[in-house]
Amino acid sequence: MTSADVLVRASTYGKTPTHFAARVNDFTQRERMLRGLRAFLPYFGAGCALLLVPPHIVWLATWTTVGIVFGRKRYKQAREFVSLSAAVPRAASREPEAPRCAAAIQRCADCGAFLKLEDTAATA
Repeated sequence: MTSADVLVRASTYGKTPTHFAARVNDFTQRERMLRGLRAFLPYFGAGCALLLVPPHIVWLATWTTVGIVFGRKRYKQAREFVSLSAAVPRAASREPEAPRCAAAIQRCADCGAFLKLEDTAATA
């Protein structure tokens, strides 16, 4: 896993875009595979444990399918936002110190705006 600081453009409906400084964790292919496997195994284990309870095969098939869905979702995650720092477009009139959006990337805790994040290096 490599950490990098990138410049991210954030926009919300009807407001001018603003720029965030974001810390991003990029995952290698091997790390993504291990993360997907760690997400899959608890569900598969639950399916195996429920083999003792009828209907046996239905439990295994159901929990294996759920594990595949969550494991694939985790495997496809190539990067993870760790922190953001800047003012949110809708909350720009307030204090521009800390947006408190680091934990919930899609929604600002101050104003409740949904944010669309774009990498400025990819859009430029």
